[in-house]
Amino acid sequence: MSDQPFTNRRFGAGSPGGCGEAAAAPGLERRAPRPATLPEPTAEALELGARAGTSCIGDPDEVQRAVQSYVDIGADQLVFGMLSTTMPIEVAVEAVDTFGRHVLPKFDTDPVHSTTRRARPSSARTAEPLSG
Repeated sequence: MSDQPFTNRRFGAGSPGGCGEAAAAPGLERRAPRPATLPEPTAEALELGARAGTSCIGDPDEVQRAVQSYVDIGADQLVFGMLSTTMPIEVAVEAVDTFGRHVLPKFDTDPVHSTTRRARPSSARTAEPLSG
């Protein structure tokens, strides 16, 4: 990798440069090196995201409100990940279990997954929005 300034870079699995890093377009160079690992989020950053409703953090009711905010703007699928290198696996498993028991059932009411529904021919689809 170059030590030149970073302005724009595309990322994708299997691209040149390792770790999914693709080569910068001509004329676009590096500004600053990336850290070897992403830093853990601060408590303040997590709290800010929870208050803003952009992070699904908190008890099941708080997380349900955050998920609903995404549903309200048209999202029908969300991807969750435990973005921590310091969280014990037992805590991560408990969080996923709690989400699956208390939050997911409020939104995932269709027995057919939306991706499966989209894969069917249009004549076999039914238009049923995600509700919450």
